[in-house]
Amino acid sequence: MKMKKILYTVLVGLIVVGISSWLSADDELPYIRMGVGAKALSMGSAFTAIADNVTASYWNPAGLANIDCFELGSMYSANMGLDREYNYIGIARIFSFGTLALSWINAGWKDFPGTNGNYDIMDNNLSLSYGTKLFKNFKIGLSAKAYTQNIVNETESGFGFDAGLLYELHPQVSFGFMMRDFVSSFGDDDLPYQANVGIAVKPFNFYRKNLAFLNDIAIAGDVRKEQDESDVIFGLGLDLAFDWKAVSDIDAKTSFRFGSNDGNFTTGFGILFNMLEFNYAFTTDTSEDKIFEDSHRLSLIMRF
Repeated sequence: MKMKKILYTVLVGLIVVGISSWLSADDELPYIRMGVGAKALSMGSAFTAIADNVTASYWNPAGLANIDCFELGSMYSANMGLDREYNYIGIARIFSFGTLALSWINAGWKDFPGTNGNYDIMDNNLSLSYGTKLFKNFKIGLSAKAYTQNIVNETESGFGFDAGLLYELHPQVSFGFMMRDFVSSFGDDDLPYQANVGIAVKPFNFYRKNLAFLNDIAIAGDVRKEQDESDVIFGLGLDLAFDWKAVSDIDAKTSFRFGSNDGNFTTGFGILFNMLEFNYAFTTDTSEDKIFEDSHRLSLIMRF
């Protein structure tokens, strides 16, 4: 417990430093803000206060403390436009001192236009994350990330750190806070940080009396602020989960999700059957000139 208190003090200190430090940098790695996991993306990326699976290493590493078994997760992105690629794989395992997660994000752009012709860009983000419960309803987490980028056989590298807090005011109400890249650099430049604040409410008991097969309802909201941008981004999400065992012999759960990410519509669904969970997300094009096209994300989570 003493070690956890020391870690808590360090994390809070780092977050305060991240908020108060106004770094000056351009966003050279846009893919690190795109998010992972079809569940979170279908809910408008409002996942800071939920973070209940292996993708918590991205959304809020404190949420890794919510995991109760070994998890293996992956995501494939389809129809992203301009020959872009964006995929993810991660694992999380519980230990006596907390939960550790290792994740890899791979992003690529084929035939990127340049002054001397087209070329390919390949980005990789490898992260090691840790999350633990500090007190009864209070969780903390930290991620250390390594960035690499390869363009025409030239490689650039960098690093980043994320820190997160998660507080459960009530079994049905939770608050989350996440500082992304609060101390980060890429090549000779510092990377801007991103601050995230979220709330999640699960008004489950109210509906249980009327709909026995309605397993859970989650309503989530996020507020995000990029360091070098004046606008604040809002994310909203709704998750309706149904347990078909309550009305049939099928031992499975399905979820239908809807959301808004900075005013852009998102939706999707999930199927949970024994140790397998499949999620799908549809996200609309968020680029200013609508050049990236709407995309589809497919995720699979295995639990042991």
